[in-house]
Amino acid sequence: MGDLVRVAQGRDKEMIELHEAGKTMSEIGEQYSITRQRVCQVLQRYGVKVNPSRRGRKPVAKEISEAYVAEAVALGNKIKAAEKFGVSPDTIGRALRRAGISLRSTKFTNDRVKTDIIARYHNGERLSAIAQSYDTRAQHVNSLLRKWGVEAKRAALWKRQS
Repeated sequence: MGDLVRVAQGRDKEMIELHEAGKTMSEIGEQYSITRQRVCQVLQRYGVKVNPSRRGRKPVAKEISEAYVAEAVALGNKIKAAEKFGVSPDTIGRALRRAGISLRSTKFTNDRVKTDIIARYHNGERLSAIAQSYDTRAQHVNSLLRKWGVEAKRAALWKRQS
């Protein structure tokens, strides 16, 4: 059987028209209460070529990005800077990377800190509580534990049940 040619109708057709009119995928997604990733899937289904510059996030003005960087450097912490501006820490992190600045510290390479985090995790303390005490995010603590070879609690439970 040959390739099936799809003809956009209804909402899909409207999304394609909005995209061709210059709207970003985020803007289209907001309009239809769907994610920008879903908008991308719809456009791809109909063979619409997507310019990578319009694929994802809205561009941040240079002045705003510079303000993110200045605040993060002044505070020495991208999480606190993100809270001040009402954006995600990842947004601040991207601005820092574009500016070539790293706020990484060596506090997580200390053996005492490593031992403390692992012990607290094994004693059942929540990742968010551990992260808060080290002024970081739960995701960061989780990635450190994986990096250090600590088995996730769920994985350990699954192995015991088998």
